[in-house]
Amino acid sequence: MYPECKIAEMDRIYRINNILEKEYHSPRHGNKSNPVDEVIYIILSQRTNEKCYQRNFRELKRRFKNMEDIPQSSAPRVARVIYRGGMSDIKAPRIISAMKKIKKDFGTISLDELREWSEEDALNYLRKLPGIGEKSAYCIMMYSLGFRVFPADVHTIRICNRLGLINEKSNHKKAQKLLARVIPEDIRYSFHVNLVAHGRKICRENNPLCSRCSIKRYCKYVKNGKKEA
Repeated sequence: MYPECKIAEMDRIYRINNILEKEYHSPRHGNKSNPVDEVIYIILSQRTNEKCYQRNFRELKRRFKNMEDIPQSSAPRVARVIYRGGMSDIKAPRIISAMKKIKKDFGTISLDELREWSEEDALNYLRKLPGIGEKSAYCIMMYSLGFRVFPADVHTIRICNRLGLINEKSNHKKAQKLLARVIPEDIRYSFHVNLVAHGRKICRENNPLCSRCSIKRYCKYVKNGKKEA
């Protein structure tokens, strides 16, 4: 049986998630159900604003209706398609190399086989794709492959720090491990996507809108007097 403090903490997490779910309704944030599309989408999103990378993704899919054509294309050609938002000279080779690796490893440009792999094996494989780090790999696993993981990104780490679920001194790698232990499996998807929405709209890094926050009663950041000016 869980210790009483563990049960109380889990109950608090479920309450927070229920409030955020009513407010944001678990948005997908544009992330893709097809894992290959998600790899491309994530690479395009790096250091680029949302409007630009979503437009770049749509344009890339329009120009390359068959993903099998991307490995045969040149980096300059792909770069011309995704030039909006910058870094196209870096992102284009990453996308081409990732597609080539997937094609080589699976015989086709598909990552559906990873659904049958263990969580550890899928994570390790995705991290080997050009342009895909640990956080990105967890996102692909959660959004596109159906794994019950909890990606730790800037929004989830910030809000979980303020809620007191993890220590504010935790680095990204440590936060990822801690949150995987703290967040119940059955709400990891909804909790993640709703926290991202809340972090973008209300619980911002600078000047958070605490007076408009629906979960401030659970927030140690507010209780410690660190709220909006």
